[in-house]
Amino acid sequence: MLKKWFMRQKSHWLDKRIPIAQAYTFDVNNTFIMPSIFGWSVIGISVCLFVLGTNYQNNIILLVCYFLIALLLLSLFQSYFYFTRFSIKFNNADEYYANRDVTLRADIQFAHKESFGQLMYRYSKSIDNVINIEHDTLFQHLKLGKFARGQHNLDRLTFSSTYPFGLFRCWTHLAIPFSLNVYPEPIKAALVVNNTEQNDKADAQRLVSSSSEELQGIREYSTTDPIHHVSWKHVAKGQGLLSKDFAEHVSAKTILRLKPNSSLNLELELSKLTYLVNQLSRHSQTFGLELGRQQILPNTGEGHRLQCLKELATFSINDFFTEHQR
Repeated sequence: MLKKWFMRQKSHWLDKRIPIAQAYTFDVNNTFIMPSIFGWSVIGISVCLFVLGTNYQNNIILLVCYFLIALLLLSLFQSYFYFTRFSIKFNNADEYYANRDVTLRADIQFAHKESFGQLMYRYSKSIDNVINIEHDTLFQHLKLGKFARGQHNLDRLTFSSTYPFGLFRCWTHLAIPFSLNVYPEPIKAALVVNNTEQNDKADAQRLVSSSSEELQGIREYSTTDPIHHVSWKHVAKGQGLLSKDFAEHVSAKTILRLKPNSSLNLELELSKLTYLVNQLSRHSQTFGLELGRQQILPNTGEGHRLQCLKELATFSINDFFTEHQR
């Protein structure tokens, strides 16, 4: 209980101290600095040397003590100035799927004519990941770990550095300016289509065919051609009876649905639907999606695909039960 209260107060304080933004520049307002474990050890040794040198009036011991204090002060300022030369910009999230490593795209800039040192980052309770600074601008994929299906509000991302001497640790907690939609893991599945209207409600998919006519040329008139296909424009010019040649196209509109027994293995069925959504979109086919009370009308395009994937990511089994209990 006390730990939760402390974390809640810490979160409120960080929201005021370091507000959410798309880009950050490390400065005095968002940077913290404290001695590292090694630094505390050196401080302890300096105190002991000062006590010994003072009690025994040993100038050599005091000289070593003052050298360590000077090294600590130099490391304090150098660590801070190095860390505050960084700026980070978070880019829009990519597509993420469950049970796969999630990486966050970020542009890291280092405001110095020479690139050197290291920058570390950590998400949540994971271990520190090291970024070697080799260029003034770095395009990084920051590893966040694996997430379950759904929409996630991300925790703050911690950046830190102990460069150059390892005596002081500078760090900051940056808020990620967008939520994360984690789609179900795609699992290969076959698209089953029924052409009969009677079994449409019992199947997971249905096919609705619509035809359209497109003029593709002029040919000689045949007695089997409809009279409205005659090109009267050519007749008026005295070129005889000619017929307009139309190409008929059949467009298939597929409706993807959960099977009636999907509640027994919901995640597997959602994963199969995710695979079918990506496959149909890749082939520019028109399709719709029905998930319990949620219905998306047939359409095509990247926006339609992302809308279907978002519904699959946020779908709750309670919606499925509510729909079938009616």
